[in-house]
Amino acid sequence: SRQLLFYDQFILDDNSNTLLARYRRAKLGIVSRPRKSFIEITPAGIAIVDLIVVTFVAFMKQRFIIDYASDST
Repeated sequence: SRQLLFYDQFILDDNSNTLLARYRRAKLGIVSRPRKSFIEITPAGIAIVDLIVVTFVAFMKQRFIIDYASDST
């Protein structure tokens, strides 16, 4: 099976589409309590936690590069 990172979710690319991890964004605390951002690893993703973290870091780095480039134009 393959793993896919869609937006803020990391899912198993099979018929089950099992959620392996998700990115929880930071909240400022205007409506609810403030919190820092974090990666939530589900029990199904524990066996590949290293892969999830590395993939997430690479994805977010690319996302920031794209966002920075679009802000510069």
